[in-house]
Amino acid sequence: MPLKTHKTHPRPFASVPTLIWDWNGTLVDDIHITMLCINELLEEYDLPSLTIPRYRRIFQFPVKNYYVSAGFDFAQESFEILAQKFISKYYSHLSEISLYPGVESILNWYNQRGYPQYILSAMESTTLTQNVEKLGIAGYFQKIYGLNHIYASGKLDLGRQLVQTEGLDPKNSWMIGDTLHDAEISHQLHFNFVFVPWGHQAVEVFHPSPVHRINSLKDLLSIV
Repeated sequence: MPLKTHKTHPRPFASVPTLIWDWNGTLVDDIHITMLCINELLEEYDLPSLTIPRYRRIFQFPVKNYYVSAGFDFAQESFEILAQKFISKYYSHLSEISLYPGVESILNWYNQRGYPQYILSAMESTTLTQNVEKLGIAGYFQKIYGLNHIYASGKLDLGRQLVQTEGLDPKNSWMIGDTLHDAEISHQLHFNFVFVPWGHQAVEVFHPSPVHRINSLKDLLSIV
């Protein structure tokens, strides 16, 4: 569900592109926390730990499928219980996450030029918005769209809601994200897609490779 944020810079003209940002792994660096929490959970069930390279190869949406790839057996413990345990661990470390370098400056650059910006995330919406506000960047976004549950089932329907509610022109909208799911959403909703390689997904899982790939947020300025 979307939560309205602070007032942003007005749009100077109707044709300016819209930026739709993923959150985890795109704007905020939470890889180390994710690895800590999932490996603690795997250890609890006597399962082998994940390395970052393997994690980035098997991570997927819905997250339930990724849990299977990680080794969990839902006949032994339900996905819902596992997800609740993971989220409890993850939330206990939320104060440790930080923005990637250059995030605030790039958001400010687009905001000052009237680009509408949104967050579209599979994170639970209340916690997501609190986190965005705590990191001091909520004012750069028209609205923040997150799920109404903790199970990270995916955000395609949420993306459709974003398009319909905000009256977006998909062909003039750019999704910036770090996962194959972000690319799939962009394809389904006819967004342009920009892949960031520093997040939760390895580029090797993309077939074909993303057309637009950046190695730093500054690179985005040459695309959008």
